[in-house]
Amino acid sequence: MFRRPIKETAAEFPAELASLESMRAVVRRALADSRLPSSDVEQMVLALEEAATNTIRHSYVESSGSIKLVITLYRRRVSISLRDTGRPYFPDEKTEVSLDRLVETSRKGGLGQMMIQRLMDDVQYIAGDGYNELLMTKLLPRRMIGSSPLKSRALNLRARFSMATMAIMLFVVGGSYYIMETRVVSGIITKQQEHMLALGTSAAALAGAYILNHRAFVEFDELAFSYSKQHSDIKRVTIVDSANYILADSKDVKLIRTGYVPPALDSGAQHSELAESSQPSQALPQPIPFEQDGLALNYVSIPIVSHGVTLGSVGLQFGSQSIIEEIADARTDTFVLLGVELLVGLILIFLLSNYFVKPIVAITEQVRRFGEGTDDLAAHSASLENASDGAEEFFIIGKALNSMMTRLRKDSAEALKRQKLDREIDLAGEIQKTLLPREKPSIPGLDVESFYRSASQVGGDLYDVFPVGEDKRCLVVADVSGKGVPASLIMSVLRTVIRFKADGQSSPAAILKSVEEYMTVDIPSGVFITVALAIYDSSSSEFRYASAGHNPLIFFRSQRSEFELVNPRGSPLGLGELSADDGPRFSEERLLIQPGDFLCLYTDGLSDAVNPSGERLGADGLLSILESAHQRSVELGSSGASSLVQDVIIELDKFRGGAEAEDDMTLVIGRASLTATG
Repeated sequence: MFRRPIKETAAEFPAELASLESMRAVVRRALADSRLPSSDVEQMVLALEEAATNTIRHSYVESSGSIKLVITLYRRRVSISLRDTGRPYFPDEKTEVSLDRLVETSRKGGLGQMMIQRLMDDVQYIAGDGYNELLMTKLLPRRMIGSSPLKSRALNLRARFSMATMAIMLFVVGGSYYIMETRVVSGIITKQQEHMLALGTSAAALAGAYILNHRAFVEFDELAFSYSKQHSDIKRVTIVDSANYILADSKDVKLIRTGYVPPALDSGAQHSELAESSQPSQALPQPIPFEQDGLALNYVSIPIVSHGVTLGSVGLQFGSQSIIEEIADARTDTFVLLGVELLVGLILIFLLSNYFVKPIVAITEQVRRFGEGTDDLAAHSASLENASDGAEEFFIIGKALNSMMTRLRKDSAEALKRQKLDREIDLAGEIQKTLLPREKPSIPGLDVESFYRSASQVGGDLYDVFPVGEDKRCLVVADVSGKGVPASLIMSVLRTVIRFKADGQSSPAAILKSVEEYMTVDIPSGVFITVALAIYDSSSSEFRYASAGHNPLIFFRSQRSEFELVNPRGSPLGLGELSADDGPRFSEERLLIQPGDFLCLYTDGLSDAVNPSGERLGADGLLSILESAHQRSVELGSSGASSLVQDVIIELDKFRGGAEAEDDMTLVIGRASLTATG
């Protein structure tokens, strides 16, 4: 019952319904290599989802916190633990929930608990001091009990260390032995062949002298017989004259003066090799293998040559039995010695591994227990220091783990706070997007297209298009200094104030002055806002424009095919009151929009864009991009604002070359329709 786990997986999640998907993924990964049927895994996932939902809705109904999920795989069971620090809700895990009873009484709730009981084999709820735990257990199918789902992981660290080291030793020793044996055996056989060739060459030299001196057959026979006794592996020596008649044969003297027939070789190719080996050559002939009476033999024919004339040949047949027997005996002795050495090495490795692995196992066990979060930190520290006794390195590891665990305890709460803050920032970003125009504005005679990209999760740029009266639309582009949450909050307030102050107005300068007066006390010290604000009257095609220290408006006149920079007087909001001598705070420009004209409002995130080399685009670079975009639209016959915005952003991204944006980017282009009328 109290067996050590094969595998344990732990993770901590915020106590929110949004965390359910991550919890399901953790359970599936933890059981992925357990060989459990997929149906059983999905049942446990379903039980976890219901249990986690109950914990979130009951334990944290009035507070926030986290849930720790621990999946432990044993040989015979799987346990899933959910631990929380919220208020206990005491599900009645001992009482079987009746579905019929729930239907009769029309009682809400209880179905989830019934489902958990049906899916799992055991459910326990423990309310401890400061924490609660819901422990669900699933017994493994009987067919899996003997199969040890994670048998390799059940091996203890010491055995695995020894086996791995032994495998490496076997590979190194075996490989070295194979290479050495191959070279040694090959060298021995080569030396034997060279020795046989030397004997055959010596016999051929003597036989040539005998032939020239017309010696008797008995002398040839004595020569052949004496050379056959030079080595135990020589089986036969035959001396043949130039007419291919036998002069002497060490195996049978009766063959003298008969025609010589070489050994029965396997193929015609080998007969060809035999014939070639009988020709005069500076190189020594090579032995040709053949088989006779079940024995593997070699045959070599050494020509008898005198002054360039072939007088005959000496045929030498030899085997390698004596060498093979010697090699086999040596190999047997080597195998026995190697086996003894490996056995002794395995024992020594296992004993040596105990010295190194035992502290690691102890440290690992303490870290695992620490991960459960139920033991005292001081007890963990003492256990780790005791576990790491015996080696200075392990003592240092244990001490480092103590320090790490202390930091982990302290950082856990901070991590949860950061996660909560990140989620709130994400939500703020989503809310901010809802404040921007959701649909492309429909303005008679003017096609308006916009682009917005935040440098962070939330931004400080604003653009808006809204009606301010009959046939009048207000276009706003603003940039709050800085970025992030503070800038986004100011931007949200600014949008509301502008919409409120612009209602029914036709003068952008008056609107900016009213907004400045209203927001003076609301803008924090050190923060300023630049605003580009325009009123477009579709009935007269008049465009009235004012600026609060914003980037110049870029205006393209199609009739003259030239760009103008429109920059009326105005200072950013939040800089305080100007002296009376400086004149009016804001002035405005009036532009008459002709068919084909377009205007561009933007924030400095575009003109301040930099490439990977650190070069800044600048206002001139942006104007050049606009000119190129306009030229492309003329070539393609496009009269809308969408193609201009798209081309500008494409060229801008090419210039940036993947460099990280340092500021928010906002671009609004309004293009007069070619059919517009004044």
